[in-house]
Amino acid sequence: MPEPMSEEQFRKSIYAKYTEHFRHVYALHQLAESAIQTYKNFTATHYEASLSLIFGRAYKSYDSIRRLCEVASCEDAGVLLRSLLNLMVVTRWISLDPPKRAKRYFDWYWVSLKAYAEKFPNHAPRSWLPTIQRRFDAVRSQFEYTDNKNRLQLAKHWYQPEAWSIRGPVQTGRRGKALRGGLQPTFVHRAF
Repeated sequence: MPEPMSEEQFRKSIYAKYTEHFRHVYALHQLAESAIQTYKNFTATHYEASLSLIFGRAYKSYDSIRRLCEVASCEDAGVLLRSLLNLMVVTRWISLDPPKRAKRYFDWYWVSLKAYAEKFPNHAPRSWLPTIQRRFDAVRSQFEYTDNKNRLQLAKHWYQPEAWSIRGPVQTGRRGKALRGGLQPTFVHRAF
């Protein structure tokens, strides 16, 4: 029976076996690392700031995928790959109307912070609550919409209801109900 390998030995054996596959992975990783080291994090617009946040999250996802693949945990890496692809979709969607959508991306912070403060009242300092409420009240209207029963609703995600129009107009299903062509179930990106 062969001797058990340490995780480091296993990682090296996987890399040696699939050197060609990993070569481009490490080249992209080095490019991203050098970009992070020279990045000044100066942002003049909501769009630049949103890209900065998305890049940080994308880099961490990519690095985690790389590390999981090194130890042959490819199914777990696939879960993170979906997150990385969702970030790509978010970035593309914001880029279609940067001033409006990037601001919306940032304004959602106050909606999610208010929801968090309500769900966990002991986690948010009481002195912050008036500021959270004031900022929430200022941005609330852009996340409200009227549902099928003509009731005012607050969106559950920052991209709703506008994201339903990504792939085209509303279509009608078999029973006459509106089907949205957007990315509702797979397009998840939250502030927390």
